[in-house]
Amino acid sequence: QDWAPIGVESFYHAFNFNSSAISVELGVKYLLGIRLSAHHFSPFTHVESVILNEVQSICHNLSRDINSPDGSFLSPVEALSVSLRNGEMDATNIAKHMLSSSSFNSISRIPPFTHLPLQNRCIVAFLSDDFRNRPVGRLMSVVLERMPTSNMDIWCLSTRSHADDERRSDAAWREKIGRSCNDGVRDVSNIGDEKVGEWINEKGVHVVIGLDGWTQSTRPLRIMSARPAPTQITYLGFPGSTGATFIDYIVADKVVIPPDYSEGFSEKVMLLPHLYHPFPYPHLYTSKLNPMWKGGEEESFFSKRREEAGLPSS
Repeated sequence: QDWAPIGVESFYHAFNFNSSAISVELGVKYLLGIRLSAHHFSPFTHVESVILNEVQSICHNLSRDINSPDGSFLSPVEALSVSLRNGEMDATNIAKHMLSSSSFNSISRIPPFTHLPLQNRCIVAFLSDDFRNRPVGRLMSVVLERMPTSNMDIWCLSTRSHADDERRSDAAWREKIGRSCNDGVRDVSNIGDEKVGEWINEKGVHVVIGLDGWTQSTRPLRIMSARPAPTQITYLGFPGSTGATFIDYIVADKVVIPPDYSEGFSEKVMLLPHLYHPFPYPHLYTSKLNPMWKGGEEESFFSKRREEAGLPSS
């Protein structure tokens, strides 16, 4: 703690609280770095709350500048990195603006799709750019392995070409994911958005789940904008609002979306009872987390008290 006052003083000098000196072009990345750096000082001083208020004020102005000619306004992803409380950061409004922009190119289908009623089997389709060796792909492999298949058909549609793999392990992970899906992971990268929507609708899919939201690939959102399925959900990759009327639900937990944050979401919030984040290493559970745990090498490590690990007691 001896270094904290020196660090805080240097931090104040670096930030200088001069919003006019921060250009719109470079401001967003700079502000997010400031926000993360401020967090590290919070155990010692009140500096995080002071700086956060200033950062929010600047970012709020940036978020309103949605007609910036160079497109350098605050994006939904960047707004999430600062705050979402009570919609103050306008993340939902930014998302709505992006939905209406020409770069998004949403589908207005006339006449709209008709949907088949649910009968004996529920048909679910997952849409993502990340059915490969990426965090979403790895985590979804856990989810898909545990989904009931006795009364459910599962389709996984990749909006990224299999030929664009960046790692040798991408194909292996896609194969692992595909073992839990009908006909493996289907590559729809070369099929138009509306055609993919038609395929989903013709298959009688009841639920479409987009895994990317407003991340690098927004193609799942564009496909879902035609509402090819009666129920449409966003999950995992982007834990913020899409701002889209064609998305019915977002899956989260009370930590990701606290109750008093839900008003800022255009979707209905579906809260899982524990964690929205699937845990890919069940063998690392301790007896405190999982009563069925039988013990093992990991038990001795994970059951240590904080003091034994050299950490503060609280």
